[in-house]
Amino acid sequence: MLAPLVLAALVCGLLKVALTLLWPGAAHVWAALAATPVAAMRGVVEWLTHLPWGDVPVPPPPVWLMLLFYLLLIPALWPCHRAGLRVCLRGGRFVVLGLILLLPFQIGFAPANTGPGRTRVTLLAVGAGQCAVVEPPSGRTILIDAGSTSLSDLSTRCLGPFLRHRRHTWVDTVILSHTNYDHFSATADVVAAYGAREVLTAATFARQAEGNAPAEALLDALSELQRPPRTLSPGDRIPLGRDTTLEVLWPPPDLPHHFQANDASLVLRLHHAGRSILFTGDIQEEAMRELLKNPHRLKSDVLVAPHHGSTESTTAGFVAAVSPSVIVSSNDRSLSGKQKALPLVIGDRPVFRTHDRGAITVTFAPDGKFDVEPFLQR
Repeated sequence: MLAPLVLAALVCGLLKVALTLLWPGAAHVWAALAATPVAAMRGVVEWLTHLPWGDVPVPPPPVWLMLLFYLLLIPALWPCHRAGLRVCLRGGRFVVLGLILLLPFQIGFAPANTGPGRTRVTLLAVGAGQCAVVEPPSGRTILIDAGSTSLSDLSTRCLGPFLRHRRHTWVDTVILSHTNYDHFSATADVVAAYGAREVLTAATFARQAEGNAPAEALLDALSELQRPPRTLSPGDRIPLGRDTTLEVLWPPPDLPHHFQANDASLVLRLHHAGRSILFTGDIQEEAMRELLKNPHRLKSDVLVAPHHGSTESTTAGFVAAVSPSVIVSSNDRSLSGKQKALPLVIGDRPVFRTHDRGAITVTFAPDGKFDVEPFLQR
């Protein structure tokens, strides 16, 4: 199906160059004609991705195997008069091609090892939105939020490549903090493409979704996928593996109705080997005040900045209660005034923001040590 379109695109591209040299004044016409088969080819590819099993989320084959395939193609450039050698070369190409196609599905290409007893948390650079990938020692894959308003197709343009890089072909759990679109936009796509086994939300999620068309559409889609959300409440603990748990701190099921969606965000603390990271969603002043009534429960080594690093009157006290060594934040390219003010209220704590450091990975070791590694180094 694609072969004729590819050939047409190549021919039209060459004709565009030749005709432009002969008749420069009509260059825009030749360019438009050359773009037609390319647009058709893209349309066919887009249509194919929507077919069942049209896009299989598998990791890439190893580079050495791809190089071997191309090396075996080189002898095809000159004639080979020895029948036995010619058969061996052709057979070798087919064998290597088969390995390239089949190996990603085999157990040898299991998820990349985080290291014995290690937990990785990666805050992806999704622009305006948030998506964190948690990789505990058990080999599970957990997403905490999966949304962006900057990326129209977060699942295939950002999250998918990262999961392939980490050799994850499935997602076990998706946890949604609240009903803002920039935190859940790709959820239905992720559940469908990666066979997520469960979706977890706060008990207030369904109530907050009423009148919120995108959130209502998400709940309908999850119902059709037979993945209706399971609700979490403060005190719940989600075991992720040995020495690794997620603890729910907020919000209570009976949260008063005057609390807005941001302040109804799930607040989770991930524990591993005596260390912890606090996920705060988009909580603002009201939720912070309630959480500060029990400040000892907030203390964590790493803080995912509330509301993308926006400051409130309670931010300084909240950060002091958490007492993190490092703060990470998911940000769009341009910062708001409240976001720019964050360094003024957090003291000398380092802040890593995705808009200028790319994806940020926090790795907890079994001996209690941890490190923070941004994708872009300064």
